[in-house]
Amino acid sequence: MRPVPPILRASIALLLLGLAVPIALRIDVEAGNDAWIDPSGAAWNDLQRIEERFGRSDGFVIALFAADVLAPDALAWQRRVVDAVRILPGVEQVTALVDARDVAIVDGDIEAVPLLPRGVRAGGAWLPGQRERILQHPLYSGLLVSASGDVGAIVVEPSLGLDERGLSHLQDRLTELSRAAAPAGEVLIAGLPAQKRAISRAVNADQRITVPLIFAVLLVFLAFFLRDARLVLIAALAVPTALAWTYAVINAVGHPLDAVLGLLPPLVMGTTVITSLHLLNGHAETIIAGGHRVRSTLRRVAVPLSLTTLATLAGMIGLWWGAVPAVRSFAEFAAAGILAAVAAPILWLWALGPWLDQG
Repeated sequence: MRPVPPILRASIALLLLGLAVPIALRIDVEAGNDAWIDPSGAAWNDLQRIEERFGRSDGFVIALFAADVLAPDALAWQRRVVDAVRILPGVEQVTALVDARDVAIVDGDIEAVPLLPRGVRAGGAWLPGQRERILQHPLYSGLLVSASGDVGAIVVEPSLGLDERGLSHLQDRLTELSRAAAPAGEVLIAGLPAQKRAISRAVNADQRITVPLIFAVLLVFLAFFLRDARLVLIAALAVPTALAWTYAVINAVGHPLDAVLGLLPPLVMGTTVITSLHLLNGHAETIIAGGHRVRSTLRRVAVPLSLTTLATLAGMIGLWWGAVPAVRSFAEFAAAGILAAVAAPILWLWALGPWLDQG
């Protein structure tokens, strides 16, 4: 069989890398961080049973830190925010001072009445003792307003069926609405959904730092041990190729990148380097022996390379029996990454091997 021209080999390798890169770059990052939840565990089942009876609130708190959150401008801002948030899709309930209810005796009967006095709701001044009653209220002090009057809260409870993407969109809208025309002070938004989203963002940010850093460290490692720019280039091309193929597989099956899968790059990149060293050392021996074909090199390193790959795969497959779904997903995609880490160096050695034969 006629050998494939070197330029065609390199073109095929670049094509296989180029096809994977756009798919890998479109990978979704998990909007929340439920990666460590075990939906079959006792704690999760208990939570579901209690939630069926009493409900559950994993919502947001919009907090205003100001000199006086009971001032007219702060209460007017709170009124605007509450009215705007209440009509947002995915909002189940909004609780704030401006529409909180109190109890009072009216004509001898106990009735529910607005917490804020009528004059204050109309923009008037507080009468003596009214502010103190709000700040010391047994239900709302420490919940919707601090005892010192310098922090006020709006509690937003999302709909129970709202998914992570819906919660992220809701958080963005709450941020936009609460910070528009806010009074003097500081507006913060917190809550479990916001914290989970922050974790996912941290994972994404780490990927942008740790992956290039790991790649740089591996390049130094390869340069030190191989001492040949051509050999380093082959291994260096194999690393991003294996990583792109792995991310492309994750995206192709519709799985987002979560906090657990964020641990894949070191595994894939390190395995690619190990495979590259096996192959390049074996190919050097092939050339010394008078050969040049990658097929001969593969025969030479087949046993150690196969044992190393199988041992690593066995370790990953063992994770598949874990109780947490994210760990099982990691095992599956790690296995795919290991296979990519073996295939990528073979591809680039085949593509650039003729260049090594020139001297």
